[in-house]
Amino acid sequence: MESIAGQIAAANDGVRRQWEIAVEADSIGSDEPYNAMAVLASVLYDQSTDQCLDLADVFAAIERELVAADGRMRNLLIVGLLEDLQNLSMSRGRDPDMWVKWMGPATLAGWRMVERLWSSSVSPADFNAFVDSAAGDISAD
Repeated sequence: MESIAGQIAAANDGVRRQWEIAVEADSIGSDEPYNAMAVLASVLYDQSTDQCLDLADVFAAIERELVAADGRMRNLLIVGLLEDLQNLSMSRGRDPDMWVKWMGPATLAGWRMVERLWSSSVSPADFNAFVDSAAGDISAD
């Protein structure tokens, strides 16, 4: 069975091809979902340097997964993928909000909650409660 990161990558042919190359090079096991999300974040970052690339389909897949996710999967998607995208963007000198244009409401709520955690405007306990909550409880305002 394809990992959730692989399923998200499959939403875009260019991302899928780079994902397959990266997974083969990094030898990610199926029991390493956070590592897989880190690789997906890196692939998305690398793909985003193509100014013509539209990642709407990838973010639509992320949105679908977040909306349907249980707490464990939400944690993987928010902490494992969205936070990694923010960290990659900031550490490589790009504006993390470059991703926002493709986000649906659940993805954006998770994204903003990560920002709030790192700016200390939400406590780690409140962040964890948000991240681990059931699908449908996505308000981050």
